Amino acid sequence: MSENILVAKLREKSGKGPARKLRVQGELPAVVYAKDQQTLSVSICPKETVKLFLGPLRRNVLVNLKIEGPKPANKLVMMKDRQLHPTKREPIHIDFVEVDLKKPVMVSVPVKLFGKSESVTLGGKLEHVLHKMRVSCLPNQIPQSIEIDITPISFGSTHAEDVKLPQGLTLAEKPKVVVLTIKKPRGATKEEEKEKEKAGGKK
Repeated sequence: MSENILVAKLREKSGKGPARKLRVQGELPAVVYAKDQQTLSVSICPKETVKLFLGPLRRNVLVNLKIEGPKPANKLVMMKDRQLHPTKREPIHIDFVEVDLKKPVMVSVPVKLFGKSESVTLGGKLEHVLHKMRVSCLPNQIPQSIEIDITPISFGSTHAEDVKLPQGLTLAEKPKVVVLTIKKPRGATKEEEKEKEKAGGKK
């Protein structure tokens, strides 16, 4: 966890006005939510924060938040939400939530396809529909991505319930959500019907 350390300072004042002043001073306002505990208002370094969330796990990264102040504290957190500047697309506020390594969390994990389907080679059109899949797992078991080998996949749709998840992950997506579809080439259906008609006419 040493590479995921983020230093935070307790904020005495919260609200839009104080938050705006913090940003002018080069600080990023944030809050930390924890079950059955008071919400903490903190400030963090924008540059270090952006750097953390550009890593392989992106916003699913576990962060060791070191809170400085009269009562120093260490909290293991994950990003819950963020607000971005409308034009610069830089973070202007971060919401963290404290997590327990022994309790599962629900996250969205990128879906990546690999391999070469024979159906695509025959002219089928591959459509990658679901680019992120919701799963439930322990915080330290979150994968960088969920990989799907399309090599054995034929024409038709593959649903979330059809995807083999890595060990430790439980599907939190709706089972019938379409992840990918391989459509038959144009004219394939008509040709199949003609072949059936020919076969039916034979004695």
